[in-house]
Order: sequence, then structure tokens, then C-alpha cells
Amino acid sequence: MLPQRTIFDVRVYPVVEPMPFAWRVRATAGAELNRPTLAMWEQWQIGMAVEIPPSPLAIVGFVATTTFRSAMNAVRGLAGFGSGLILSASARPPTPWQIRTADFDEVSLAWDSDDGVVLLSGGRIGPVATARRIVATRWIEEVLFDWALRAGVTAPAGEPVLATP
Repeated sequence: MLPQRTIFDVRVYPVVEPMPFAWRVRATAGAELNRPTLAMWEQWQIGMAVEIPPSPLAIVGFVATTTFRSAMNAVRGLAGFGSGLILSASARPPTPWQIRTADFDEVSLAWDSDDGVVLLSGGRIGPVATARRIVATRWIEEVLFDWALRAGVTAPAGEPVLATP
């Protein structure tokens, strides 16, 4: 999980999976944030004379920790890019209506109670079924890669991405 960030006007904690080889290759050059370049990369055919740089990470999902309504809007808005998890830290557990809403929208809902974190609704894994890869997907991957590099995140081979505080 990366440090909290605003993506498309919503504040979330991005969760990513590094692609260790691509991460190491791309870490020195940094992220590519030029959208026309990314559009060309996404249309590039495999086997052409020049290979495009691989994406250094895959988006797993997003964690939202604000009020239920704001968190639900955040993860709904990013559903085409990855899974959503709402982590509620309120003194009272989420209502049955909130649990059903999260379940209906295939969003995971967890409550950080005094006894530990309790998963109340298990959501889908990955983006919504109708999502397809578009230029914005690669752009968000590159933005998150840039964010990870600025936060001092390293991606050793075979290990999960960990942010240094």
C-alpha cells in the first residue's frame, strides 16, 4: 500500500503490485507522465521494431478511510482500475444498510473495532468485469509509480511493495 494520494479528485491509499524487473529497469529513468506518449505506448503492437517500456506495477486496488458515503464514492469512481476497500474506524460498526450497499457494489468493507479489524463484506478482486485497459489505466500506473518513487518505495524481487514512512 502506498501513501495516501488524490486520484481523480478522490483521496485513497493505492495498493499496487510491483513488476520487479520492470521496476528496476524503469526506476532510474522515472515515470512517463506525458499522455500522448502513453497513448502511443498503449497502441503499440507486440513484435514491432522497438519494444515499449513495460509498466513497473499493476494496480491491485484502493483503500478509502473517510466517511462511508465519501469512501463509497471514491472506490466506485476507481472501480475500473482495481478493487475497493472501505476501512471504517468509527466507534460504531457500519449499519446493515452500509454492509448491503458495499456487498451490492462488490466493495470490501472492514471495521477497525476494539477487537481488531473485522471484514464485513468481501468485494470483488480486480476491476469491474466490464473494465478494459485504456490509456488512463497506464497513466494512473505511471502516476502511482512516480508517487512510489517519490515516497522512497523500493521493489526488491519477490517482495511486496512497502512504503517507508
